[in-house]
Amino acid sequence: EAADEVINDRDRAKQVIAITKEADEALESFSEDLDVLADQYVELNANYNVTREEMYALSAETQKRRKDFFDQIVGMRFDLQGHVTEEEFEEMAKLRKELI
Repeated sequence: EAADEVINDRDRAKQVIAITKEADEALESFSEDLDVLADQYVELNANYNVTREEMYALSAETQKRRKDFFDQIVGMRFDLQGHVTEEEFEEMAKLRKELI
């Protein structure tokens, strides 16, 4: 973990690792949600009797899930920044980019 390499305080590093893990899990869950929504769009698109309201409802659900995910991630980022210095945050970001 980047936090172990950058943060000397073990307790803060553990907190940062937990937040990072939570963010990764949220991303995985959101990705799965998008797959389900994509399948629902395919089903609706194949149905010539689909109503405009059904399409709007699916679109609204998609927008809601996106907003909820981004709100969650933004909250985690602020929480993460509360546990690290600016320098630590930047160094961890660099290390994470190298891994990607």
